[in-house]
Amino acid sequence: MVPPPDERIGRRGRDDEGEEDAQEEKGSLLVLLIASTRSWAASHKLYALILSGTLILFSLIGFLLVLRQISIVRNRPTLELAVARLDYGAYLQARNDAEVVLQHAGSRDPETKGGALYVIGVATCYLTELSDIENKTASYLSAANYLQQSLEEGFLRGRQQEGYFYLGKSLYMAGEMRRCRQPLITALELGAENQKAILWYLANAAFYDAEPDYDESLKYASLFRKWPSTTREEVYEGDLLETTILLQKGDVNLARKVFESIPELTESRAPQLLLAGRIAMEEARIYARQADYLERVSDPTDAFSRLKKEEEEGGVSSSETIPGMPRQDTSAVNHLIEPEIGSEQPVPDADDSELPPSPMGLPLPTVPEPPNILPPESEIEPRESGVPLHGRAVLSRTTYERATIVQTAFAQTVPRENAPAAESTDELMPKENTSKENTPDEDTVEILGDEPLEAQTTGTTPAIPGGPTIAAPPDAPLPIMKEVEAMIQRKRDRATVLYAQADALFQETIRNDDAPFRWARQAALLQGVCYEELHELRSDGDLAPAQQAYNFLIESFPDSSEAIAAGFLLAEIQMRLGRNESTLAAYRLAFERLKAHPEYVNGYLTKSMIFSRTENVFNAYLRRGDYDSAIAILEMLRPVMPSMQTLRLGADALNRWADALRRQAEATFFEERDALNKKAEERFRLAGRWYGDLARYRFSYNDYDDMLWSSAENYRAGRDYRNAIRMYEAYMKVSDRMRAEALYKIGDMYFELDFLDETIATLKKCVSEFPRSTFVPRARLILSKAYREKKEWEEGVRMLQLNLSGEYAPTSAIFRDTQYALGALHFDSGDYDQAIVDLEDAISFHPEAPQAAESHYDIARAYLGKAQLSLRSMRETPLERTKERLDADVRLARSRALDHYRQCEAILRSRQDTMNLGPSEQLMLRNAMFGIGTEAMSLQRYDEAIFAYDLAATQYQNSPDALYALVQIANAYRALAGEAEERAGNFRAAGDDAAAKAETDEMRRCTTEAVTVVNRAKILHESLKKTDAFPPGSRLSPFEWEELLRFQERLAKRE
Repeated sequence: MVPPPDERIGRRGRDDEGEEDAQEEKGSLLVLLIASTRSWAASHKLYALILSGTLILFSLIGFLLVLRQISIVRNRPTLELAVARLDYGAYLQARNDAEVVLQHAGSRDPETKGGALYVIGVATCYLTELSDIENKTASYLSAANYLQQSLEEGFLRGRQQEGYFYLGKSLYMAGEMRRCRQPLITALELGAENQKAILWYLANAAFYDAEPDYDESLKYASLFRKWPSTTREEVYEGDLLETTILLQKGDVNLARKVFESIPELTESRAPQLLLAGRIAMEEARIYARQADYLERVSDPTDAFSRLKKEEEEGGVSSSETIPGMPRQDTSAVNHLIEPEIGSEQPVPDADDSELPPSPMGLPLPTVPEPPNILPPESEIEPRESGVPLHGRAVLSRTTYERATIVQTAFAQTVPRENAPAAESTDELMPKENTSKENTPDEDTVEILGDEPLEAQTTGTTPAIPGGPTIAAPPDAPLPIMKEVEAMIQRKRDRATVLYAQADALFQETIRNDDAPFRWARQAALLQGVCYEELHELRSDGDLAPAQQAYNFLIESFPDSSEAIAAGFLLAEIQMRLGRNESTLAAYRLAFERLKAHPEYVNGYLTKSMIFSRTENVFNAYLRRGDYDSAIAILEMLRPVMPSMQTLRLGADALNRWADALRRQAEATFFEERDALNKKAEERFRLAGRWYGDLARYRFSYNDYDDMLWSSAENYRAGRDYRNAIRMYEAYMKVSDRMRAEALYKIGDMYFELDFLDETIATLKKCVSEFPRSTFVPRARLILSKAYREKKEWEEGVRMLQLNLSGEYAPTSAIFRDTQYALGALHFDSGDYDQAIVDLEDAISFHPEAPQAAESHYDIARAYLGKAQLSLRSMRETPLERTKERLDADVRLARSRALDHYRQCEAILRSRQDTMNLGPSEQLMLRNAMFGIGTEAMSLQRYDEAIFAYDLAATQYQNSPDALYALVQIANAYRALAGEAEERAGNFRAAGDDAAAKAETDEMRRCTTEAVTVVNRAKILHESLKKTDAFPPGSRLSPFEWEELLRFQERLAKRE
């Protein structure tokens, strides 16, 4: 209710009066405080003086701090100052200023933040180039990280081109060849000033990537060479790079042509010598591969014709010209000249002449005028007009004598014994030429000749021992096959000579290299490769020189990329020689060095190639069945290899190992089988865990559901049912492809875990959702078992009768298993008659089924169950005729039970001869043997009982079961003695003294046998007491056994 206006005004007036009263009250309190303070100061003048001085001092300090903060704020570096210092070249101060700007830049100012990150990244890149640290990878990665954050926030305004350039450059120098390409391409598209340097970076990045793109590398290298401001020395480097790329592509002829057009660079001959050796080595591989192909192919006629034509033309054929011939394996032999990541390089200027460090190690020009790279006139071989030089790069003999003491020691240390040698010096030295106009200086050495390859070697090299002998196809004339054999020999001879030329050129590379021996290290590595390949080519080859070359690199330059590569190649040699322990030790050392050098980049053996070749070794161990060594290799790979790849390899290996252990267990005795099965289950469980981890990595891949399924399957095989159920359920959330099977297996595992309600619910879902699935009848079988455990007999029978409704043939496995399961269910429910009918029908249809022995055992127990019911009825009925009929039924049931016990024993003994019995089968065999004896005793077939118990006592000797069997044998002999005594009395009464005497002798024999058996039982009893062999579940306690034996002994002696 709203009050009237006059009332509201009245209230407002009253409120105003209350406020005035409150203000007056506060004022009075302030007056009282001031008055009290004055009175205290008047009475305590000294304290008041000290207090006032302290307050004045603190006020002065606060005022000075405020002034200082104002001065700091006014003098704080700005982004503009940091950029100016960066452009000036004061990189350290620029980075410090940018860090201060970044620290005070708020989240609402992304432009300032991005600019500060840009300055920090570029300054860090320059400072890394200027530093003297050996490993610069981490610093370059740090610079790239700052520039990447700057890219996300936004590069400094007007510096986008430089931002992309320095981001790509930092990634390149850190060895991130794949990641650096996109920023560099973007910088090139934006028209960055450093386009020549970008082209060089892109050419090398595409070349040295883990998955190289040679076409793209060749494209950028060609653009780099054609750049207007490119110097002669830079063109020289571009030519070397193009030659290396072409070699990697397998185009040896074109690579040779490019190389022959390169003039000699007198200041640095080592790269050219190394590349010349590389060309000779690649040509040797082609010839060796052609010879091998001609020798292995069933019909070499077509290949021979093509190769003969190319011999006449004087070229080196590639594998593409011969149908069916394998291509050059560029993955096994990769590029040789690799970038030295993080090495000291001249700091480039910030203009268009900036050029990144060359991966081939040649110093780049830092002066406007390029050096004169043409050789002197005296060192150029004269040639006729119009005749191409063909790469006859003639090197002065005097340059060989300029090697330093260290270089000479290096060259002499690389092993030369058993190395391939040219047949004559004509292969390496210039040939004598009677023509004066074409005669070179007498002190010159020819790198590569200009004659065709076949023309240089024909008739100069002796045949290799154990030359080729190939079988001619049926329709091939004999002369052609002789020509083929001759061509194979020529190819191998030529390959041997070319390997010798390559080896000699690598030696020259070593002699002509300067510290830090970059080219010499690569040449030494390639020498080892030459020796290895020559070992494959020649029957008398030796791997010792290759091992010595690799060991020398490892010992002399342990931190170099060549030493790391040599370690892996040395491990491969050890495996080839069959030295397993040495192989694992060599791989372990190689991987330790690789792990210690994450910046590793090597053109011959990249990281991806190391992983691929080591994976081949891993698979070789798997094929050999040496799973311990395979897992050892995998454990070495894990720290350096991508996790996804190692998880897949490890999971597959563990799965194969577990399968092998399980197969081994099936073929061994039970004692060893149990231990092997446990080992197999452990590896299955570990494989399941690895597949599960792999599934998490591959969540967004198409095979994610396959990894989940593999994990579930291995967990299930390893009996880790809870994890298996979890993985099957995860699989069903992402895929319905095998949902019916998954539901069936989940229900089966729930049953094994004794979760009956979950079993029934899961399997009912499987049956209802997939009524036509092949897993439905199996699901009904397990459902019947679950209902049997819950004593729901009718439901169990209904499930099994669905399988017998005519959908499956009586000869099928489903029908067989259902019949046996139905009989077992009726037996458990107490319906012995129906159980006997079902089980006998099942045995008649499938007598060789695995359930046959158990079914005979259950039938015997069913007959004994009927006998027990008849005995109970006998005790209850007063009629003698009924008792006689029931007694006959009992004897008939026991007789049939005895027959089925014997059939069960016969099946199990036959199975024992071919395979080991499981625990349940062994227990069934024991019970069947004792059941035979028991039923024979009850039917008064004492001789059969004695035979059965004696067999049991022999099989289970030194056990309580043997003791029980001996006691029963004694009882049987006593019974036989009693029967003999009765017969003797009858004969004596009839006056047949001779028959009475014979029966009396039989009685005494049986009594003596009973005493003997009791004595055996006493000895066994004492032995069992000493070893404490009476288990808690044995028939009698040791004391009860002792009393029983004493009673048996008294009975035997009295009789």
